[in-house]
Amino acid sequence: MKKLIVIFLIISTALCSTSCYSSKYISKEDWLESAQGDIKVVTVDSTSYELREGWYEVNNDTIFIISKSKFNINPYGVSYIPLNQVKQLEQKEFQLNNTIVIATFGVVLLVAAVKFVLFLADITRE
Repeated sequence: MKKLIVIFLIISTALCSTSCYSSKYISKEDWLESAQGDIKVVTVDSTSYELREGWYEVNNDTIFIISKSKFNINPYGVSYIPLNQVKQLEQKEFQLNNTIVIATFGVVLLVAAVKFVLFLADITRE
C-alpha cells in the first residue's frame, strides 16, 4: 500500500509540474486589444511582475496593480507600471489539448502502476 501511495504522489507531482499553459510574447497593442488575462510584465529596468487577471487594470496607458490580499498588501511595492516603461509582455494561454494528453497519460500510468503493485503483492503471497 505504501508503494501505491508513493507511485500516486510521483505521478501527481509529474502532472503538476507539467504546465497546461503556454506563454507567448505579444506587443502592447495586441495585449490591450485582447482579453488580457494572466501576464508577465518586464520593464525597461529588467524588473519582472507576474500579474493575474483581476489583480490589475489598465487606464490611460498605465497598468494599475490592485491588492487582493485581505490586509491590502501589494507584494510588488509599486501601485502602477507606465506602459512606456514596459519592455515586453508575456501572456499565458490555456492549452486544452496538452491538458487532455497529460491527464490521459497520467491516468494510464496510474492504472499500470496499480496493476503492477497488485501483481507484486500476489507474487509475494505465494
